[in-house]
Amino acid sequence: MITESLFDIIFEVNELIINMLPQIHALPNWLQYTINIIKVPLSIFPIDVWVTVIGSVVMWYGLQLGWATVEWIYKKIPGVD
Repeated sequence: MITESLFDIIFEVNELIINMLPQIHALPNWLQYTINIIKVPLSIFPIDVWVTVIGSVVMWYGLQLGWATVEWIYKKIPGVD
């Protein structure tokens, strides 16, 4: 009961904020072209495959960048190889 009333307040505030945003009736050409390009691979593979692939690539890139940063930091310490 209490959580429901709290969630109602939160959802009403969110809805108020969303309703204050301007309505876009026409998309810019560059955005429409981008959407059309994205539709082609989505017609071949489902969205969950793309989310998994993109998530995996971002994760491995982040791990590689993190490890490179750690390695760069400990190599700056004198006497540590």
